[in-house]
Amino acid sequence: MSEHAQFSPSSFHRLQGCSRSWLLEQTIEPLATSIHSAFGTAAHNVAANALVTGLDAEHFIDTKQQVEGFDFVVDKEMAAFIQIYLDAIRTEAGTKGELHVECRVDFSKTLGVEQSAFGTADAIIFNPNRLSISDLKFGKGVLVHAKDNSQLALYALGALEKFGRDGIEEIAMTIHQPRRNHISQWVASIDEIDAFAIEAKVAVEKALRPDASLTPGKHCQFCNAKPNCPAVNSQSSSGFAVLSNPFSKES
Repeated sequence: MSEHAQFSPSSFHRLQGCSRSWLLEQTIEPLATSIHSAFGTAAHNVAANALVTGLDAEHFIDTKQQVEGFDFVVDKEMAAFIQIYLDAIRTEAGTKGELHVECRVDFSKTLGVEQSAFGTADAIIFNPNRLSISDLKFGKGVLVHAKDNSQLALYALGALEKFGRDGIEEIAMTIHQPRRNHISQWVASIDEIDAFAIEAKVAVEKALRPDASLTPGKHCQFCNAKPNCPAVNSQSSSGFAVLSNPFSKES
């Protein structure tokens, strides 16, 4: 079983929206992997293998992928969507870029926490004066936008903590959703990312307080603690509806 971070990039938006959610989720087992999530992981595995080996996605057609008890076979359609992502990453890297695939980064020092705080970025690229962070979302659900995306920003902070920031003048953070024909990019300065780091640290400090507040909203959808959450239950009777989450496990 893979290690789970106590503070992870993919769920950080929930902590920002509801401080109490973090404490509640620490006492509950993670949700079981869905077939949609497993399919996305299979696509990530193929994409990573292709980037590391230099092969195109078509090379993996008819190969089998097994993820969390689910079996998938790569077909032409799946390969075509993966290739869109591969082309984008290779274009960004060019001939001089330093590419790191499925790169684990730790941002615990940046957040000032003793708990585990890390994540795995799909692709990190260093070009002269430019750091690029790319995230592949293979689901067909809600469009995810890069601007002010905490998941991407934490990957960026982790990359800067891991590799250093000498010479970096801008950080390009990109969401790739090939099955939705959607690419979203946020280009930020070092100052902007450092400002986010301050906000993130404050959010964590609030989440660690024993009296952290409960705030229901769209971030509740994939919260493991939702079934037992008093704030959600109290709102249900008055017509509260949990909206779609852009960080759906389908992605």
